[in-house]
Amino acid sequence: MLGGRDLLCRGFAVAVGSAWTLAVLASSSAAPVEIRNLPNAQAAVQADPTLFAATYHAIRSHYIDPLTSDSLAMAGLQSTMTLDPTLSIGREGDRVVFRQWHNVLLDVPAPAADDNQGWGWVTASVLDRAKQYSPDIAAKSEDALDETVIDGGLKLLDRFSRYAAPQIATEHRDNRDGYGGIGVTLDGEGASVRIAMVLPDSPAAAAGLAGGDHITAVDGISAAEMPAEGVAERLRGPVGSELHLTVLRDGGTNPVTVTMRRSHIVMKTVTMTHDDHVAVFRVASFNARTADNLEEQLAEAHREMGSALRGLILDLRGNPGGLVDQSVLVASLFLETGRVVSTKGRVPESNQVFDVTRDRPAETLPLVVLVNGGSASASEIVASALQDDHRAVIVGTSSYGKGTVQDVIHLPNQGELTVTWAKLIPPGGYILHHHGVVPVVCTANIASANDAEPIPGLPRSALDDHGWDALRAQCPASRIDRNVDVEVAERLLTDPTQYAQALADEPARPFQAASISTTVR
Repeated sequence: MLGGRDLLCRGFAVAVGSAWTLAVLASSSAAPVEIRNLPNAQAAVQADPTLFAATYHAIRSHYIDPLTSDSLAMAGLQSTMTLDPTLSIGREGDRVVFRQWHNVLLDVPAPAADDNQGWGWVTASVLDRAKQYSPDIAAKSEDALDETVIDGGLKLLDRFSRYAAPQIATEHRDNRDGYGGIGVTLDGEGASVRIAMVLPDSPAAAAGLAGGDHITAVDGISAAEMPAEGVAERLRGPVGSELHLTVLRDGGTNPVTVTMRRSHIVMKTVTMTHDDHVAVFRVASFNARTADNLEEQLAEAHREMGSALRGLILDLRGNPGGLVDQSVLVASLFLETGRVVSTKGRVPESNQVFDVTRDRPAETLPLVVLVNGGSASASEIVASALQDDHRAVIVGTSSYGKGTVQDVIHLPNQGELTVTWAKLIPPGGYILHHHGVVPVVCTANIASANDAEPIPGLPRSALDDHGWDALRAQCPASRIDRNVDVEVAERLLTDPTQYAQALADEPARPFQAASISTTVR
C-alpha cells in the first residue's frame, strides 16, 4: 500500500509504539544535555521528542540504504530554518549550535550518530527554542512543524518514502484496511450534502438509501450546521454502533429518518463489464478486499455467460498499486503454482518470497492484461508474474516502473511513515524497478487495432539496463486509457492462433489484425 499515488506496502504495519515509546520517553527525560547561555533554560521540552526518535529509528531500521540519526535530524532542522531566514543551525565540532543571526540560542553536545533518542531530544529542543524567538515558526501548528522536520529528513531518502500527518494517515488507513461506516459516497452542494453512491451489501443499501438522497441530519444534528467533511466524519464510527440518518428523497418533500448499525466498509476496487464473449475486469487499486472482489466478479461472469465466455481482460491501466499481499492473491487466481514475486532489501526481514496461494482451482480461460504508464507497484507485480509465467498476454504501453516495497510504520502521534525497504524481483529474476512491465503487444502511438504489432526481443531476464532502455523505447509509457487497448485484447482473445503466438512472447509473424475476427465489442 503497492499507493500518494505510488503507495505499495506489505499489508501490515511495524509497530513503533507502546513499550518502545515508553522506553524512549524514559530515555529522553534522562538524557544528559548541556545548555549554555540561555535565559530560563530548562532540560524539559514541549515538542515531542518521542515522535522524532521513533521516526529516526524507523528509517534507520527499515530504509533500503543505511542512514544515520544525526544526518536525518540535521537535514530536518535545516529544512525548518527556511521558515525564518534569521535562524540557522549547524555542527561545530562535537556540538550542535542553533543561532538567530549571531546570537546563540542553543548550544548542546551532539549525540552519537546512531542515538535515536538523543537526536529526538535535540530536534524537539531546537523547535521549542525556535518557537520562543521566531514569530514565523511560533505561528505554525505542532503538526505542521513536525511535518516540516520529518519531510526535511526524508529528502535524504527516495521519492517514494514519505510522511503522512495524523489526519491524512487516518484516511490512508481507511482506504487500505476499511473503516466503520454505512457505505455511501457523498457530494457536497453548497449547504446540502447528497448521497452520490450506495455500496451494495452495506448498511445504507439495507436501509433503502439511494443515490440522489439528501442528508439533512445525522443523529439529530442538522447537516446545514456542518461542512460536508463533517457529515462524512459523523457517518463513520465503531463497527456495530447505531446511527440515525435523516434524508430527503430526491424529489420528495418530507424527510425520512432511518436507523442503521455501522459495519466494516472496504471500498470496492473491482468493476466488471462484459459482452457475449469477453469479460473485462477493471482493478482501480489494491486494498484489503481486492482479491475477494475480483474472485466474486469472476464467479459472476461465469454464472452470467457460461460456456459463451471465451476470455478475460484484466485492466490494470492507471492502477497505482497498494498492498503486496493482495497483488499476490490476485495473481494466484490465475496461476497454478510457482513464484509471484520476491523482495530484496538491506535488512533480513525485507528478503521475502511470495508464492502462489489459493483455496480454489486457478482460472484457466485465456487472459489479457492491460497496462499503461499509470500502472505501478502492485499492478506491476501482477502483470510481471502473469507475463513471466506465460499465463497472460500483456497489451498497452510500458508501465510506470515502480518496483519497490514501502513499509508503513505507525508513529506515536498517529501519523504514518512510509519507507522504501526492498526491491521487487519478478519470477523472471530481473529487477522490476525502473524497468517495469513492457507489453508484448504495444498500443503506443497507434491509430487503430489494425496497426498493433508485437515487440520481439530477448527474454526479460537476459536484458541489461541498456537492453531494458531499448525495450521500453519501443513502447513508451502513456497514461492515456484508449479504447484501442481493449479492442486489441478482444481480437487476441477471439483468435487462438494469434493469442498463442503472443503468449509465447516469440511471435512468428507480425500482428495481422486483418486475419483476426472482427471485435465482438
